[in-house]
This record gives sequence, structure tokens and C-alpha cells, in this order.
Amino acid sequence: PYNILAITFTKKATNEMRERVSNIVGDKAKYINISTIHALCAKILRMGIEAIGYSKDFEIIDDEDALKVLNEIYKEENIDRKYFSPKAALSIIGNYKIKDNIKLFALQEKIYNSYQKYLKEHNLVDFEDLLVLTKEVLLKDQKYLEYLQNKYQYILVDEFQDTNPIQYEIIKLLAGKKANLFVVGDDDQS
Repeated sequence: PYNILAITFTKKATNEMRERVSNIVGDKAKYINISTIHALCAKILRMGIEAIGYSKDFEIIDDEDALKVLNEIYKEENIDRKYFSPKAALSIIGNYKIKDNIKLFALQEKIYNSYQKYLKEHNLVDFEDLLVLTKEVLLKDQKYLEYLQNKYQYILVDEFQDTNPIQYEIIKLLAGKKANLFVVGDDDQS
């Protein structure tokens, strides 16, 4: 059971999955790794983030904290909030991190670069970075990736239609050459 990884996208779905698995297999359920994709990525980063220059004691920030960081950057760099609000910047930054097809304008790129620099200097990780940095760690640290591929030999992804491209890349990396990947999705939601 410890070689099974079940991924879903909400805490509620994770709890439901744990309950269902427990009803079927009993005590062995505690050995099955059932997690949201973001919780899994946080766990992966806690062990491997040093490969990309962060410390293992990084702090995960929420949108409220991210807005505080952006407000500080706006103040330091004298960026007019009326022209481009920190909330709009945060939305663009989040989309930019997880999608390949977004281009940034000069001001957006300046804000993005300052934001990322601040996060790294302060050992902070935002919600999207959980995904982006996990992919980076997996691509950079082959031994760690192989360890995880051996650990998670059977992968189930629930609500697969909700998977974005970077999440899919992480799942694909974890599945590796064995490719023991089982996905469940809803045609009506895809």
C-alpha cells in the first residue's frame, strides 16, 4: 500500500477518498498516500528544495501574504497602484507561472521578477510555486526523482479533467517509465 499514490484536487475530496479506501481495506489505508496535488508538492519540496537553492524550512504564503509582498514591491519601486493594481498583478503572476502561453508586458515582467526575487530571498513559496518548484526539483535532482518513482509505483489521479499542464507534467514525471497511472475524470466537466 505504501507504493500507491492517490491524488485529487481538494481537501474535501481527499478526505472522502481516505474514508472510502479505509472502508475497503481497513488499517492498511494509513499506508496509502492520499493527497491533494499541492500537499504532495509541499511534501516533495520539504525533502528536495535545496537542489534549487531554497532552504527546507521555507514558508508557504497565501494570497493575502502575497499581496503584502507586492505592496512592498510597489512602494520600493514606486509603481502606481491605479495603473496596475497589486491584486491584478497577483492574478497575472499566478497565471503566468502555471501556463506556457502568457506573455508579460514590461511592467508586468518587472513586477514578476521583483516578486520572485523577494520570495526566494525570504525563503517563501506561494501556491503556484508549489507546482513550479516541484517540477524544477524533479527535473534537476534525478536521484530524488528516481526515489519518488520507486516509492510511488502506482498513481491514481481523481478529477483528472481539473489537471492543468504543470500538474500533468509533475504526475508524468512521478509515473516515470513504469507509467502505472490510472486517471478518473468526468467527461461532462472536461
